Amino acid sequence: MGIVPRYVLAEVTKVFLIALLGLTLMMIIVGLVQEAAKQSLPLAQTVRLIPYILPETLRMTVPVTLLLACTSVYARMSGANEVVAVKALGISPMALLWPVFIGAFLVSLVAVWLNDLAASWGRNNMQRVALEAVEDITYSMLRSQRRYSTPYFAISVERVEGQRLLNVVVELQGHGSAPGTIITAKEAEIRVNRAEGVLELWLRDGEIDVGGKVKVQFPDWR
Repeated sequence: MGIVPRYVLAEVTKVFLIALLGLTLMMIIVGLVQEAAKQSLPLAQTVRLIPYILPETLRMTVPVTLLLACTSVYARMSGANEVVAVKALGISPMALLWPVFIGAFLVSLVAVWLNDLAASWGRNNMQRVALEAVEDITYSMLRSQRRYSTPYFAISVERVEGQRLLNVVVELQGHGSAPGTIITAKEAEIRVNRAEGVLELWLRDGEIDVGGKVKVQFPDWR
């Protein structure tokens, strides 16, 4: 590779890396704040999101910063008449372009890989961390206050032993004409279903009371 192509490639790479670092850090901070606010995550779980939010961030910042780097470098070269000087030396202007063309093609392959990584690995693990955070928050509140409530349901317990909830009362809010439901059980556990991406409440030896009209007893885990 000649001096001119190396010079262009070095200038574009320098601006690209600096812009990529700054923009990626800014977007990671914004993404973490939004995710923490949306999921009500504590600081420890928010920090755990950083490796998983990184591919999602890079797939957006890499194309933007590459465009910014090319625009900045070529605009500066044009303003300093470096293109005219290269042509005056008998060097084809393509010597200024082909290194960036090849570099942009390689970067585009990385961007495609990042897009796939963000969809298949990053988002799934972000959801897993959020679910585990909800599980930890729920157990913590039940241990300290013996009650955990949301606009849709409330859980009350007599005591918590490890992961076991003893003498549990679950109140499900009714919607519209649908009556509320009260579930009582001698024992319960909160489990994360990673395959389905949901938080499950398993109950044993209890009763389901639907609006005081229908009652169903269950002896085993449900």
